[in-house]
Amino acid sequence: MKNIVLIRHGQSMGQTASRQGISRKDPSLHDCSLSQKGIQQAYDLRKDPLLTAYNFDLVCTSPLMRAISTCAIGLGHIDSKKIPREDLPTKFFVRVELSEFGSGIPENAGRPIEELSKILRRQLKVEAPDSLMCLDNFDVSTIPETWPNAYNDPHRIRKFIAWLQQRDEKNIAVVCHSLVIKTLLNNRIGSIPNCVPIECDLTCDGQLKLKTECCIESTDSSNEGRASSKRIKKKKEKGK
Repeated sequence: MKNIVLIRHGQSMGQTASRQGISRKDPSLHDCSLSQKGIQQAYDLRKDPLLTAYNFDLVCTSPLMRAISTCAIGLGHIDSKKIPREDLPTKFFVRVELSEFGSGIPENAGRPIEELSKILRRQLKVEAPDSLMCLDNFDVSTIPETWPNAYNDPHRIRKFIAWLQQRDEKNIAVVCHSLVIKTLLNNRIGSIPNCVPIECDLTCDGQLKLKTECCIESTDSSNEGRASSKRIKKKKEKGK
């Protein structure tokens, strides 16, 4: 049994596009970054009580900008004066299986890793300098040479689960996307808010199951409410 915490990335520029009269198919949204709100949401993960309760020994992220930025800002911050780079306790992996489904919109089209790294370093230098060192330790060795060309492997989620099962780590954070989370959970969850951790168990037979029955409560009724103030609440058990 492994403890898995799923996290949807912070609010992206793609999510705010409609408010600005920009089509989701606008080329300017190609592998778009986080909005200012999304950056703050990523920062807020640092003090999320659920995350701080775990001592993660493995963190996996999608290679898309909005996810890897969330991962670096929210989970990759370290005190470089106290922790030498070679002593970092957590392994970070970039996994293409976690990229979002739906290649029809630019924000889901990835970038070559070298280009992504350059852009991300520039952003982190301004937004989260204490995450820069962690970025040096993101393992990209499993990314195929064909990336970011179309990645349409229909079995990719199952392959990712199999990869997790083969590893020794027990406490794992996964930063990815709404449809990926739904697929991982076999659609047993509703809309996924940004940067709200979802606790799961990875069973020995490869099933990812929610630790508790849960529902998502929204304080924003607009279409962009998914990226607004939301939280996951445990349902009350009968008889209590």
